[in-house]
Amino acid sequence: MEIVILVLILIVVFSLCMSFRNFRVYEERIRVLNYASKKAKEAIDKGCDWEKEYEIADRYSYNEMMYKFWKPVKSFYKDIRYEKLF
Repeated sequence: MEIVILVLILIVVFSLCMSFRNFRVYEERIRVLNYASKKAKEAIDKGCDWEKEYEIADRYSYNEMMYKFWKPVKSFYKDIRYEKLF
């Protein structure tokens, strides 16, 4: 009986951790899309190809970012980590 309770507690803790990670992945993806949008607007103003600016968002899938839980969320897009947005 004690093992069952322990397993249930572990399942609840794991579910909460994944829920928090899901929120962090969502925030990071929104940040990346805002960055791509800013760069696309700059490219349009310059008369350049704007579609390539959105390729950065496709570099990692949502699932890849979600389920590679041993990797911090911020480590996926290191190259735009400190870019000031808007």
